[in-house]
Amino acid sequence: MTTPLEGALATLMALGGDAARERHAEFAASLVTLLAAPPGAIPDRARYEAALKNGFAYYYWKWDPRGVDLYDPVAAAIARWAAEPEPPIGLLCDLVDFIYFLVWCFEESSSGQCARLVGPLRIAAEGFGRTAPRRSLTPPPEGSRSLRVAWLGMFAQSDNPMSIALRAVAPALRAKGHHLDVYAWRFLDDPFHAHLRDSGAVLHDFIGGTPIDTIGAIEAQARQAPPDIVVSDMNNGVPTALFSRRLAPVQVFLQAGMPAWPVLNLDGVFNSFGFDPKEAGWGDVAMLRIDAPWDSAALDPAVPEADIAAERALLPQGTRLVGSYGRFSKVTPPYLHAVERLLLRCPDVTFVLGGTGDAAHVKAFIDASPAGRRMVVQERWVAGHVWGHILELLLDTWPVTGGVSAREMLAKSKPVVTCYSAEMPAIHRQRDPDLVARDWDGFVDIAARLLQDRDAYAAASARAGALVRRLSEVATFEDELDADLRLAVRHARQRRSGLGRMLTGFKTLLGRGRS
Repeated sequence: MTTPLEGALATLMALGGDAARERHAEFAASLVTLLAAPPGAIPDRARYEAALKNGFAYYYWKWDPRGVDLYDPVAAAIARWAAEPEPPIGLLCDLVDFIYFLVWCFEESSSGQCARLVGPLRIAAEGFGRTAPRRSLTPPPEGSRSLRVAWLGMFAQSDNPMSIALRAVAPALRAKGHHLDVYAWRFLDDPFHAHLRDSGAVLHDFIGGTPIDTIGAIEAQARQAPPDIVVSDMNNGVPTALFSRRLAPVQVFLQAGMPAWPVLNLDGVFNSFGFDPKEAGWGDVAMLRIDAPWDSAALDPAVPEADIAAERALLPQGTRLVGSYGRFSKVTPPYLHAVERLLLRCPDVTFVLGGTGDAAHVKAFIDASPAGRRMVVQERWVAGHVWGHILELLLDTWPVTGGVSAREMLAKSKPVVTCYSAEMPAIHRQRDPDLVARDWDGFVDIAARLLQDRDAYAAASARAGALVRRLSEVATFEDELDADLRLAVRHARQRRSGLGRMLTGFKTLLGRGRS
């Protein structure tokens, strides 16, 4: 007789794609059965892990919103496997990556993401930390002229927004006499490799292996050429394992996406959002800046008129267009209500929204809205450089504001209207302060004024161009980056010395107690 576990394994290996969508209840129930299985009840771990990967792959591919129901079973599985005497590194990485995806894909705010992720990631980090002997690595001495920096890069791609910081960091480190090793472990393309080489960085390609193979290869490279500092651009499975096992004397997180990372052995965070360290689980670490200079040429490349005309033909005709583009999970009810109010004040304007993910909540709002006929959703990836020539305004999302989309619009001298987000106060340094509203009334008023007053619009366009020129300055960034890396080293040394004194005092007390 087939056991429930055997039946679930067979179902997950047999179904995928559209078949999994059509038989989702059966598919999801089988995945829950596997996630709930005690480690001791699994006779064939390789088959078990392959079935889990197949189950997760469906959601990675389809972004099916029903996947949110798997959050609790995945969190429980992380706790179960992390508690094993010898936690399985590869399986824990797969589980962490999947819960990370679920939260990133469907949670609308950074605070909500942290509420979901901090607990499971902390448990996983503790499990990873028990898979290797404790490493005591000494930070470089104060005043070291040259630092060896390792960049743990999931993203090393010329067209990926997550590579923006590394693109700027590589030449800045060379300008200050530091050495940069890039550990590319997931995404890499030839143009970005060429940029790194031209910037004096040394690229190490770790792409294509399993998580356990990748972790082992990166740790071997770090032993061969020990870095003083490692910076990770991500906070999912592989970096969590490497940081928890201690890869370098000073370990820094470049926070450019979801903030949550209660990882072991964290010494500093490039806090790009200005997010609350306690809420993100960072602990007592050094807070660093990451005001990387913008590449204005890359943000505003030449676009053929034919491409603009073809895209414009797909959008509503005979009307002025405002809008936004990105993940639909960033489009929240308060934002949609503000858009509705704006459209009711400006009857010659239509709102267009392009992007990826689940747009069901947006379409439901449109169906019930008195301005719904002038609210259009394009459920597809859209070319930002093309839309930047079509939209008159970018209406910034909230509370997670736009990233590259806002930069692309500003680089084309298009105004970006933003409602202040307490979750991302640092982002407002990248906005025109006159177009950052303190509340939704102000948001609607600012956008309406720009649409109804040509002089106000022209002035805002000029300020957008000036802002991009200021944020593209390189020399200031080089100095700030050098100072912040040294701050991270100093902070790590102080924390180590403080911990050492505390342990010495504790041992002394124990000795006195025995006498």
